[in-house]
Amino acid sequence: MKKLLPLFALATLSPAQAATSLQDYMQGSGGKLRVEDGIVVVSKRARDLKYLPLGVATMGQTSQGRLNRVGVFAFKDRLSAAEVELLATNVTRIASKCFNINPERGNAVAAWLTRENQTLLRNTIRSFGPLDATFVRSVTKDGNFFTAVHLQRSGQPGAAPWVNYCVK
Repeated sequence: MKKLLPLFALATLSPAQAATSLQDYMQGSGGKLRVEDGIVVVSKRARDLKYLPLGVATMGQTSQGRLNRVGVFAFKDRLSAAEVELLATNVTRIASKCFNINPERGNAVAAWLTRENQTLLRNTIRSFGPLDATFVRSVTKDGNFFTAVHLQRSGQPGAAPWVNYCVK
């Protein structure tokens, strides 16, 4: 029995247990999930008690279905301070859980998003350690503004040091 215990411990630490569904991170705040053009959307409540439609989408994945590029969307042009905070919280959560980035980088992410939110149309890149984040503010072909943060990391999801990763 003593020889089986280490084998059991190794089996329970398989990389598959580090995987989480991306959709799991968009639930909460009383909103209903819906899918629009491949983007999972939910209305989330900011600290000012107003709702903001936020979305998350798979933008790239490995042949094993592990995500290596994710987009987080706010369907609005200029965001209020409370909305930027809500977006930053969700971006940091996804960066931590899907890209294995230290959650302590959240303050730097929030400061960057606050600064980038000041201009109307924007497309800038910032690195947070091994994570590259792209801030995009643009207009859809229908004339609606959106704010997006695209996250990507080099390396192999599920392999050290990128042990936490997400699946579709």
